[in-house]
Amino acid sequence: SSAPADVAAAEAATPSSIIPDPGVPDIAANVAGTVVKHGRYTVISGHTLFGDGLPDQFYPIGQADVLIYDDTYNKTLTNDGALWNAAEGSHQVIGVLASSFVWNDGKIVSEVTGGDEFSAAAGVYDIGGDLNNTGEIYGLTDNGLAAGVYGAVADTINYGLIAARADNGTAVGILREDSGGVVNNASGVILAEGMQATGVFIGSYAHVDSKGDEDLVSPTVQNDGLIGAVSLDPDAP
Repeated sequence: SSAPADVAAAEAATPSSIIPDPGVPDIAANVAGTVVKHGRYTVISGHTLFGDGLPDQFYPIGQADVLIYDDTYNKTLTNDGALWNAAEGSHQVIGVLASSFVWNDGKIVSEVTGGDEFSAAAGVYDIGGDLNNTGEIYGLTDNGLAAGVYGAVADTINYGLIAARADNGTAVGILREDSGGVVNNASGVILAEGMQATGVFIGSYAHVDSKGDEDLVSPTVQNDGLIGAVSLDPDAP
């Protein structure tokens, strides 16, 4: 019978993960502390910033290990290179934390290994301006929470790849707690894989108009590309 061979061939053809491998940094760690910017900033093509085990600090969102922090509104942080932020143990790791607009045409990777249920990794955490992505953004962790993009207030316009993987935790491709819409264009791919996995999650928020009246606003998701999620827990929805 050819059944065993057919099964083996099928298993060999089945990818172990829907999340593409981001590879590894092409240099040794070259960032010892958070890069803080107060205005326009560009990481040029061919340049890599790599933090490995950066010290935790307190930010408006709480304590985190951040590679680049930009606290300036109405400015633009542009990445045409590669940004890597890695940590081992119970950490909250963020590649870019920005109040500014973020334009990514390169690669942003945040990764936690050996973490616990309190660990978290987010490629980009935006708390002000919109995120435009034509490159690749990853949030990766073995436990806890992984999000490609995390934040509030702003919109995400995606032409590239946004991916989250949490091997034994919760993965969300784009996680917006209380506002901000998502436009995933025809070339855009948003992926999540974890014990619990969601491609895009957006919460509603209360809007108060000039008369003091309050309305509950639910931002929208416009999808012309691919949004996919794989839950590794067979009992997960």
